[in-house]
Amino acid sequence: MIGPEPVGWTPTENDQGLLHHLAYALRRFTAFAEAGQDLIAIGEAIQAIELLLEGQLPEVIIRLDIGYRAGDPDAAEGFFTGFRVDKHEIILDVTRTTYSSGIGSDWGTERCAVLRPRGGFSEDGVHRWTDALEAVLASGNPKLQASRDHV
Repeated sequence: MIGPEPVGWTPTENDQGLLHHLAYALRRFTAFAEAGQDLIAIGEAIQAIELLLEGQLPEVIIRLDIGYRAGDPDAAEGFFTGFRVDKHEIILDVTRTTYSSGIGSDWGTERCAVLRPRGGFSEDGVHRWTDALEAVLASGNPKLQASRDHV
């Protein structure tokens, strides 16, 4: 969401607890990093959360997706959890993909939770996202994709 320049973040007490929980979850991504750039993106995402907790604006745009695809050339499914942070918001989402050689491919993304500068993280949404993350991590061999940019 592009909008007016935020002046600072004022997360509620509930949001603060959820942000700490989220930072802990992101630390688990390090086990799936395949390159130094992945580790840098994870570290910058955690640092962005720490800045938000202090009421400051992060000067990065980070996207972390972790998930898997399973199947064969005729049919496959995928399940991914996504985390995005910038100075305007944090977005947690879950994406499911399907492929069938006879039909083609399809996908759907559910936005689980969004946090903006004045607070309002959905506790249920954050827990839905962390439950999905647990399912992804239990899948056996999830893959991490990280992108980062500085503003």
